Amino acid sequence: MPGTLQVDAGGRIDLSRFSSFPAPDTSQLVILQEGTVDSYNTTAEMLRLTDGQILNYTNAGGSREEFSQRLLVRPVGPRIRIRNSIYRINGIPVHDTIVYEPNSVLFAETLLTATNTGSDISSQTMVRIYPGEFYEVLTDSLDPNCSFSNGILSVDFEDIIPAK
Repeated sequence: MPGTLQVDAGGRIDLSRFSSFPAPDTSQLVILQEGTVDSYNTTAEMLRLTDGQILNYTNAGGSREEFSQRLLVRPVGPRIRIRNSIYRINGIPVHDTIVYEPNSVLFAETLLTATNTGSDISSQTMVRIYPGEFYEVLTDSLDPNCSFSNGILSVDFEDIIPAK
């Protein structure tokens, strides 16, 4: 039976399109549920899709319940982890704390890294940053793979292979 069965607001599936089921020992009803997994900025190997669900139904034998196990998925493809940190203040490397004079101009250098923790190459990887109105981007100090235009700092990481 092709098509999609309707689900009401209470999560009940309308099976009225079925006229009759085959014998219980030869039939199988598979219910597929769409799910979304967000693997952004995580390094977990397996991601949780559900914690298990309960299917309540009624048949000739009365009300029944079926329990499903927790569903985990393994993400495939590139997974880019972005990290941006303050690297130097006024030319002095930052290791733990930042010491500066109040009400003075600060020249902050940041270190932006992108790591592919996925299983496939990330092609033409571009990161766009809006630095905000309180920061001035010194375009003459940008690396060759960086550009600044219309208030957006763009960093071209090109292709990032897994584990790089």
